[in-house]
Amino acid sequence: DRVHFAGPRDDVPTLLFAADGMVHPARREAAGNALAEAAAAGLPVLCTSVCGYAGIVRAAGGMVSEGEFRQSEWNRLLAEFLAGLEERRRQAVQYAGNADLFRRPEFVADEMERLCRS
Repeated sequence: DRVHFAGPRDDVPTLLFAADGMVHPARREAAGNALAEAAAAGLPVLCTSVCGYAGIVRAAGGMVSEGEFRQSEWNRLLAEFLAGLEERRRQAVQYAGNADLFRRPEFVADEMERLCRS
């Protein structure tokens, strides 16, 4: 009763600016435009390393779980993320004010190359 799947929306910016943070536990994700949109809105993000925009999340002060998804590790990271939400929000807002988010395709390419090398 506390989770709602809203489907397509035309008021996403309003939702992003009203949120305290974004949790994106994808097990497979090529890019994750929602992560870049959250960063542009100054929203702290917790995501997995499989997301192509995990580099943006790191740069914006968010958290990225590394390696294969494990629920116990995700639970620990989520608790840490929530405990530091105020500081993460400050970092995310600062990043949003200074970042060149129009370079997102380059970010994705860099992240894909990094993943291929590892």
